[in-house]
Amino acid sequence: MSAAAVELTGTGTLTRLMLRRERVRVAVWVAAIPLLVLLTAASVKGLYPTRHDLDVAARGSQGNAAAIAFNGPALALDTVGGEVAFQTGTIGLVVVALLSIFMIGRQTRGEEEAGRTELVRALPTGRHATAAAALLVVTGMNAAVAAVVTLGLLALGLPATGSIVFGVSFFDLGLVFASFTTVAAQISENTRVVHGSTGAVLGAAFVVRALGDIGDGTASWFSPIGWVQKTRPYAGERWWPLLVAVACTAASLALASALAARRDLGAGLVPPRPSPSQAAPGLGRPLGLALRLQRGSLIGWSCAVFLAGVAYGWVADDVKEFIGDNDTMRKVIASIGGADITDAYLTRSLLTVALVGPVTPSSPPCAHAARRPPCAPSRSWPPPSPACAGRQVTWRSPSSAASWCSQPRVWAPASPTPWSATTPARSPACSVPRSFTPRLSGSSPASPSLCSDSHRAP
Repeated sequence: MSAAAVELTGTGTLTRLMLRRERVRVAVWVAAIPLLVLLTAASVKGLYPTRHDLDVAARGSQGNAAAIAFNGPALALDTVGGEVAFQTGTIGLVVVALLSIFMIGRQTRGEEEAGRTELVRALPTGRHATAAAALLVVTGMNAAVAAVVTLGLLALGLPATGSIVFGVSFFDLGLVFASFTTVAAQISENTRVVHGSTGAVLGAAFVVRALGDIGDGTASWFSPIGWVQKTRPYAGERWWPLLVAVACTAASLALASALAARRDLGAGLVPPRPSPSQAAPGLGRPLGLALRLQRGSLIGWSCAVFLAGVAYGWVADDVKEFIGDNDTMRKVIASIGGADITDAYLTRSLLTVALVGPVTPSSPPCAHAARRPPCAPSRSWPPPSPACAGRQVTWRSPSSAASWCSQPRVWAPASPTPWSATTPARSPACSVPRSFTPRLSGSSPASPSLCSDSHRAP
């Protein structure tokens, strides 16, 4: 058996396991993205039933920098296919990229952080089997999304070539960001950092693409989103830009494989920064802890909502020209209320932005408590050293919010040394989990410094 085959041992079994565990999440992603695209495409056909309506909409969008920045290049807007690609292309591509980011991060670094990958690697599985299985699952999801989108657009009566190119562009961009996330999972040992860093790459790609589309289009070649939009669906299709995305995916996966061979299981290439000696006073309260853990999501979503508001406001001055004589769109916007069509448009836009708030992703600060028995010893939470034998050790969290870990435990080693051959050696003092500080009762005056180490999370 070749070395490459050994590294991938067990990939098929892990792929089936991931599909079994994530069947609901996979089904939701694969159904929601095509539904978003196809419903928008159907509404575009209803809003612009005649060539005159398409011409009016094209004149309103052709020179509008905000519309181009958020929707993509304005190509063939006087056709139904071009209008569909303009209205749904960019948002669909961004959601497909998010699918790849969240699924790869969850199945690679998330599994390592939870300790399940270590259990799997104790069985006859290859070093790259987990990542390969995650990539196979996400590739299948992206292929399913692309196929459903393509078939749906064909069912709406759009040209076959443009529909196929449009669907394949979704598939290619999903693979690009799946490979980016695989690289990030080798660098950081924290799942939130993996998601945040890859999300930042997606945001940068969106901004670079927007700047290029507003200008002469040159800058768009430096963005993965720009690569797939250069295929020009429904506007004189070009296949060769997809090869750029394929080459980038292959290079990123090769880099991820090389990085994985140079790190330890559960660790990242970039070590975590040193922790402060004392936590901020605000972290002792539930609200302060929640804000600290969710600050990245809050900042990111706040910026997204702000940019959406800028886009809606930018278009507001031209909304009358954009709608023109389209009675259907006038009725849709005016149904929200308001005497002026611009005021009704802004009201509808504010309602759309307000709907973003409730779907902001978050995770509870102590979600890991449900996955692990309180203070249960394990390899990731090593027990005290023999010097603590017979003494009562109480593990307490620095935050009163995590009071679930305050039960006393009496350490009584079952053998002269509590360390197995596979566990790295520790210092004679008590080894404690990061983010927890031991408080002892019944300490001996002769050894006041034993079992008193303090490690805090950053």
